[in-house]
Amino acid sequence: MKERNIIVIITWILITVFAIVLIAQAASSGGKEKISKYQLVQGNYLRAHVIGDYGEVEKSYRLPNGEWHVEWVAAGMRNLADIRPISMVISVGDNIYNQPEGSFDNRNFKLMHEIFDQGSISMKPWYVVLGNHDCMSDISDELDMTKLYPNWNMPAPYWNTTVSIGNDMKLGLIYLNSCEIACEVPDLYPYLQGECESMKVHATESKVNKQYAWLEQVLIDLNKDTTIAWIAVVMHMPIFSASVEHGDNDQLKKRLYPILFKYNVDLVLTGHDHQMEYLASKKNSEPTPFQPSVNVTGLKCGYMEYIPDQREFDFDKGDYIHNIIMGAGGASIDEICPDRVTDMADLIYGNTKNYGFMELYVDPSIISINFYEYNSTEPIFTSNIHNYNATTSSEEFKIF
Repeated sequence: MKERNIIVIITWILITVFAIVLIAQAASSGGKEKISKYQLVQGNYLRAHVIGDYGEVEKSYRLPNGEWHVEWVAAGMRNLADIRPISMVISVGDNIYNQPEGSFDNRNFKLMHEIFDQGSISMKPWYVVLGNHDCMSDISDELDMTKLYPNWNMPAPYWNTTVSIGNDMKLGLIYLNSCEIACEVPDLYPYLQGECESMKVHATESKVNKQYAWLEQVLIDLNKDTTIAWIAVVMHMPIFSASVEHGDNDQLKKRLYPILFKYNVDLVLTGHDHQMEYLASKKNSEPTPFQPSVNVTGLKCGYMEYIPDQREFDFDKGDYIHNIIMGAGGASIDEICPDRVTDMADLIYGNTKNYGFMELYVDPSIISINFYEYNSTEPIFTSNIHNYNATTSSEEFKIF
């Protein structure tokens, strides 16, 4: 009898293992077993939510009531999308903290199904980039999630796409792997060494050069395409930042910034620093000469809302490169140091008092950027970038 029970147990174990293998093969197969992906609904404009640094769903960060901060942000996104529906979500990285545990990571399942795939933000495609925490394990885990989750889209470590925004015009979206290009020569910058060395996949000269060559060719092609109204770059680590935690990335300032300047990039969406920041880099006839990052020593820093001028700005297309940090999605908030800036970029707005997200509206004539704290449907900061050579494509553009 005892031997029979042992045989039954072994049989069930073998069946379970076999089933897991079949599921894994189906998930990684290029055949008919592919899941049905949520499709991006394209029309006369694009409205999206932008979130970053939200993947902190570890037990140690759970609140006394059993929630995580990211659940507050997801509820805020749903509340706003009830009023103004969105087509997609853009993640600027740190999708899972403390290293993903394979493609079937239960934390990502909780985020993508139990937290975000609900209510008015359900069944929306997510366009995703790698953050430094995502790079602390095998990045193929998160690439494979594209085959497992209907809302998850990260087909490669860096990639690009276009989105229709009306009047036969498009937004060019470029997704970069800043785990490589922000860690090109970390030995030259001691503040980068520990962070870059903690990643499993280390940057090499050939990898960095290959990504930059790819980026430049994509930008050349987008600039030649007369249907491209705007160009936006999405990556995790920011070029400019006033955060006490990281600040500017000098490698990106030296190499990436001149390329974005040369090829007329309008918008850079990032995270990494756990706060909300808006920085504008003035475009003159030549890129602003490189200036090293400001040391935090002696600066006044804190948890604050920084409003040097006003809560709403209007810009003309081409006058600035607009740099967004949207890293207030759920991980512990960082302090801001308003004077930790150089002449390369102006800090227009900063918020380290609360968690939040961003709403991005794009049509041929305007990009409108709205920052939201999680507990309000009224924007705390708005920036409108106008393209006066185009006409508004949608009468539904009513966000002011």
